[in-house]
Amino acid sequence: MRESGILQHIEWYGWALTWLLALAALLARYPLVASGFAIGGALSVLHFKWLALFLKAVVTPGKRQYSRIKKVVLAAYLGKYLIICGAVYLLFRYEVVDPLGFLGGLSVIFLGICIAGIQHSMHADERQG
Repeated sequence: MRESGILQHIEWYGWALTWLLALAALLARYPLVASGFAIGGALSVLHFKWLALFLKAVVTPGKRQYSRIKKVVLAAYLGKYLIICGAVYLLFRYEVVDPLGFLGGLSVIFLGICIAGIQHSMHADERQG
């Protein structure tokens, strides 16, 4: 399994866990918790994806020589954090999400990394054994 394959698995697990948790909260009749899972999970997975794109843009040898590109990418990266902070503030200010549901949604990437890591290690054991 290549690194890009692992990243795709992590992203897929993140989306799957996000919608599974949101659906479970909706079925349990907790709409604010469900919205917290959905929005927190979406932010978490999108941030993971943006982080991978950012690192590729900065680390790619062909783009290293252009310092202007690095500055634009860095400014966009910092701007993303400002947008996320503003969005989180508005979500809590207007009580659109439950804080614990939102925190649970933010944790889906961590769980996705754990699941993909376990899956990758099991496949590595099969290849060696």
